Amino acid sequence: MEVEPQIDPSTLEATDCTSFKHVCYSCQSATWWNPVAILTGLLERERERGE
Repeated sequence: MEVEPQIDPSTLEATDCTSFKHVCYSCQSATWWNPVAILTGLLERERERGE
């Protein structure tokens, strides 16, 4: 999620926070993560196991 520096993060809506950039300093790489998609997939997998 790219946010302008002058924007107060506490005023963002949850739908604005769909992804964030994770930087691994030990291996010098960056990865974009979408926690909404990850959590949705985990919930669907758990739901399938319970059926």
